[in-house]
Amino acid sequence: CLKEADTHSTKSIAFPTLGLGALHFPADQSAKLMAQSLRDFTENHRRTAIKKVIIVVYSEIKDCAEVQSVSIRHITMI
Repeated sequence: CLKEADTHSTKSIAFPTLGLGALHFPADQSAKLMAQSLRDFTENHRRTAIKKVIIVVYSEIKDCAEVQSVSIRHITMI
């Protein structure tokens, strides 16, 4: 998605955290994996048009505050 967004000179993009519903994947782990993917992308695409990436966490998730903290610590904005 990031590559496609960059191809279209998209300035911002949002992603939902994945696997939190029926799969019961821990929200903090989902956010950490997504953050790593963002870091990998930025390392390989230094001249990207994307300036803002938003990770959306469903507000009913009990560890939503922890995910926000993980996101702030581990994601370098593009």
